[in-house]
Amino acid sequence: MSKKIVITGASGFVGANLTRRLIALGHDIYLLLRPDCKTWRLNDVLSHVGTRFTQLQDIESLYITLNEIKPDWIFHLACYGAYSWQTDWREMVETNLLGSINMMECASKIGVGAFVNSGCFSEYGSSPGATPESQSLDPKDYYALTKSAQTMAACKPFTNKMYLPTLRLYSVYGPWQSPQELIPNLILYGLKNVLPPNLESKSSDWKGTLNHLKDYVYIDDVIDAYISAAQQPADRDLSPIFNVGTGKQTSTKKLIDISIKEFDLKVRNKIASFKNGDSYEHEDDTSFVSAMANITKIRKSLDWYPSIELEVGFKKFATWFRENPEFVELYKSKLSQTCP
Repeated sequence: MSKKIVITGASGFVGANLTRRLIALGHDIYLLLRPDCKTWRLNDVLSHVGTRFTQLQDIESLYITLNEIKPDWIFHLACYGAYSWQTDWREMVETNLLGSINMMECASKIGVGAFVNSGCFSEYGSSPGATPESQSLDPKDYYALTKSAQTMAACKPFTNKMYLPTLRLYSVYGPWQSPQELIPNLILYGLKNVLPPNLESKSSDWKGTLNHLKDYVYIDDVIDAYISAAQQPADRDLSPIFNVGTGKQTSTKKLIDISIKEFDLKVRNKIASFKNGDSYEHEDDTSFVSAMANITKIRKSLDWYPSIELEVGFKKFATWFRENPEFVELYKSKLSQTCP
């Protein structure tokens, strides 16, 4: 059955993919967009959706807009601070906390059937093992702190007011990902039969990324999780939290190996191997990330499980570029821009 759906953050990577999937499924879609948002991910589908330009901090205008639409579902993906150049902590508070609470307040008043909230693995801090949803939070920066507060707002004040699940996303990758991220760059340079320049250098643009151990989950699996979360399992907790990852951890060295294999590059991977438990030469590096999801809960509650292995997802992403050369040029034009 077709649903009337509101999406915030639709101009972003995950939001744009969710919008495209829901259009394909035949739903009636309305996007809440900032007046100054960049819609490059959506330009070819904007004619298929309703758009409302609004600020989430303006609760009166927000209520009028949502009450006019009267959505069945809301997917809340709007956020600020996920990218390195988004550093204004006041904007993080205004968007991630105040804007989210305003959305939840308005949604609860108009009787939304499902409000799917978006969290982030950084709420847990850096953790050596598979992290369950019950683990204590240990945010290390303002972004993680405000996202933690956003999740707590979803779980506490709105308990029993509406169905409000939170998806804690791990490292999502795939079509429409930010051009500045490592995987799109590995693919863009791989299409030219090389690796990104100075990849192994400590002065490289990727410094602070190379020793990460991340849980990479393909965008199609993530969109499946959002839709499953909105469908309200019969035995539901009204405000559950679900990790959305693969339960597998991957080093940057492994990512580069995948790229070398995919593009048959005649180069040697110079990145040192780093596995969980090895000594780390920059132990004082607060940017170090070790993250892996425990996905037992989402698998049991929503019957969701990631179906796309990293090597397969990397190939699918590379194929997307190969089949759409105009996107290669689009990404190249944005590599020097701070474009989320």
